[in-house]
Amino acid sequence: MIRLSRLILVFALLSMVFFLGPALLSQQFGPYPLMRNGDVLDLLTPLVLIPLYWLLFQIRRDLTPTQREIMAFLILAVLWVMGQGMHLAANSISHLMEEMKRSDAYALTHSYDEVLSHYLWHVSIVGLSTLLLYRQWRNPFSEKVATMRLTSAAGAIYGAMFASAG
Repeated sequence: MIRLSRLILVFALLSMVFFLGPALLSQQFGPYPLMRNGDVLDLLTPLVLIPLYWLLFQIRRDLTPTQREIMAFLILAVLWVMGQGMHLAANSISHLMEEMKRSDAYALTHSYDEVLSHYLWHVSIVGLSTLLLYRQWRNPFSEKVATMRLTSAAGAIYGAMFASAG
């Protein structure tokens, strides 16, 4: 149980770093000034968070997920990565279009950046969270919960992160 609590806390902390960090790193990226430092950090987001989702999904080594659960995880993970990648690219491009705010190209970029990508991303985040909760509800741990301090701290961090990001 303590392993799960620690993993949830690590997931919450890294989610905060990767969701809020790019907005705080708005300086140009030295080797390629068309990008910002936050864009570089954002490239790592799915490489770090999707494996953490998988570890949470597979927390019970004694319980093999069903084929439906694995397919649901894969579909939601693909949607998550697609939305995150779309947001990264469109957001990066929109920074270069400040003088073109009335153009169709800017409107399309904005639509991908702030509408479609966010729907894909947030629906998949809720879907992955629901899938994790469903698996745990169907297959509860048999041992007694020692403490909820780490899990409660993780919940507070994750909730505050989403409140400030929205």
